[in-house]
Amino acid sequence: MKRTVVALIASLCAFPSVAFSGWFDKKEQVALVPKLSDAQQINDDVYLKATASTANMAGMCNDNFLYALSRNVIGANGKTLVVLTYDAQSLLVVEYDQKNRGCKRDTSLERDLTSYILVSKLNKQHKLNLVYAADEEVKTLENALHFATPFVAAASPAGALVGLPVTQEVSSSFDGALARAVSPHDSQTIGFQLPDNNGRTKLTLYANIGSQPFRLVDLDFTVRRSLLDGKRYKDIMSVSLDGTAEIEKVILEHRSKDGIAFKAGDYDVIKNECRFLRGAYQSRLNTLDMQRLQEAYLLEYHRDMMTAKALQQCFDYEVANPHQELTFQLLADLITPTSEELDTFFLKLLTTGEYEKVLSPNAKINDRDTNLRVASVSDYIGLKGASAAACHTSIGYNQVGFIQSIGNQSYYLTVSVDRLYTKEEAGQGKLPVINNISISTSPDDDYKSIPGVTRCINDWSQSRKVASGW
Repeated sequence: MKRTVVALIASLCAFPSVAFSGWFDKKEQVALVPKLSDAQQINDDVYLKATASTANMAGMCNDNFLYALSRNVIGANGKTLVVLTYDAQSLLVVEYDQKNRGCKRDTSLERDLTSYILVSKLNKQHKLNLVYAADEEVKTLENALHFATPFVAAASPAGALVGLPVTQEVSSSFDGALARAVSPHDSQTIGFQLPDNNGRTKLTLYANIGSQPFRLVDLDFTVRRSLLDGKRYKDIMSVSLDGTAEIEKVILEHRSKDGIAFKAGDYDVIKNECRFLRGAYQSRLNTLDMQRLQEAYLLEYHRDMMTAKALQQCFDYEVANPHQELTFQLLADLITPTSEELDTFFLKLLTTGEYEKVLSPNAKINDRDTNLRVASVSDYIGLKGASAAACHTSIGYNQVGFIQSIGNQSYYLTVSVDRLYTKEEAGQGKLPVINNISISTSPDDDYKSIPGVTRCINDWSQSRKVASGW
């Protein structure tokens, strides 16, 4: 694999560790050399997380690179600070106290520099700064390092799964603070692109002092295609994406703040809360994970009322092939229930003027608790403003239940027939004969207990803007 090598050479005063005097006229060449590797397939819809791991750090306060780098400064000054930064973050800080012969280092063997960030949002241009300051410059440099800390923490909070890049404004301000803190002769900067145009996602920083190389730090970008794939819907709702609160708690706070009266399956609630989720997380999640988050929300709060129409309220578009387009098989199954074998579409003839094809001349009607004043089947047929039968399904031996709107009020009906035909037989023109009709303002238990009935009635009621009495 071809490696990209960028070198900055600085002439620094130094002397061997055998003595702290008499060697200030020696010169030592220092070169910072970044090398890129680990090519991967990268597109704008994946996530990257930056991680730093330091190397050869055990002897940082012994006669190694940083000691050599600071020799003449230490020998001539009381206090020296040597810092390596990456995009406004400190990778390592080493403090030398010549008076007390002390050395203190602030670093970690491995740590995350960012949360997962979408490549489409990522600034691929990065900087490494090697800076050293002495005496009065030390405090100024420390202030410059502290400047960016809250901004970096806000972009990728502790515990956050997803984050945003540090803004260009913060990076520019940090560069300015460093420039004011130390002399240009005491600072080296390397600019690089990561991932680069070849998809390389790892940078190893070497420092060559004379002919001897030292490995300082590895910067790795971990690539993830999805952050939510494979998680159960309940697990997704308990994830803290941005480090502030679990998604479930974020939704509950939104309801409280906006005064939302929650009702499972309610179109307005679904529209509002799915729109809220997109506004809160769409800039940090890719298309796949944003959809999976919305699906998890629907399963958590609206599972018993899920239909294709309810799904459309959330997505703002119709899902044509649920089993191919949805990420949760359970959700796809809910909105595409298994079709029953027995035909119940003969009920449409009751409101198309063809009722004689299915009504027995001796059919009876039982008005259980309505104010419709129907004493006979002819009274029922003559009702004004009656909708077609909806949510119809077989509910027992030769019985069919359905809902119907009459005068903008919902009624629940059950018809008894001589027999029910299969859909194949119905396609051949065979029709049952209705012998009895029962009508009520509330559904029977055997009707509403059938899978899919409650979801169908919820859809039908909201589509027609009628009260279901559910």
